[in-house]
Amino acid sequence: MSRRPGSLAGLTLKERQALIMVLEGMDIATIADHFQQSPRQIQRYMSNGVNKLDDWLQKDTANPSIRTVKEDLLGFLNQRDGHRAIVRQLRLRPQSWACIVVLALVPKKSGEESPKWVDNIVDTIHGNIRRTDIVVKWAPLEWVIYLPGVSSSQTEIIVNRMRQPFPNQYRIHIGWAVGSEQDSFDSTFETCHRKVVAEYVKRDL
Repeated sequence: MSRRPGSLAGLTLKERQALIMVLEGMDIATIADHFQQSPRQIQRYMSNGVNKLDDWLQKDTANPSIRTVKEDLLGFLNQRDGHRAIVRQLRLRPQSWACIVVLALVPKKSGEESPKWVDNIVDTIHGNIRRTDIVVKWAPLEWVIYLPGVSSSQTEIIVNRMRQPFPNQYRIHIGWAVGSEQDSFDSTFETCHRKVVAEYVKRDL
């Protein structure tokens, strides 16, 4: 099975193509006709592709130290403490909240050392949050932000502000969703995570 050069998640060409077609709104039957293969085989491509992406995104793709000194000083929480803090806040204030997931990939030929551009991302996140927001270093190159008391339009503005400072080589992927009283943090985080995967597939694979 051939892999596209530079595919960080190790997707085969057909796995990548099938995922992109689904993200563009095609149904399984149409994709199967395009590939001239059975719908079951297309579902297999999609399942394998999603599993590879999820495994890759969950891996420690940077150095073993999860939080940098700057993140620690700015009050970014680790995954365990951050998850507990968010769940606690949702019990107290379950209305009108949002979750943002930020994934950063190591820039190739950026001319910058990794700690410098990671600090730039940290500064951008910190510069766009409020005192009441919670930032969690979920993985070495992934951050989760919980925002209480925000609307969909307010969250979209914050996300757009986060995207603006970075040149193309920074390869920042952001997924976000607004939660309600009926939504759990875990399910909303998964929605954001899927959006990050979708953006990564469409932009970088």
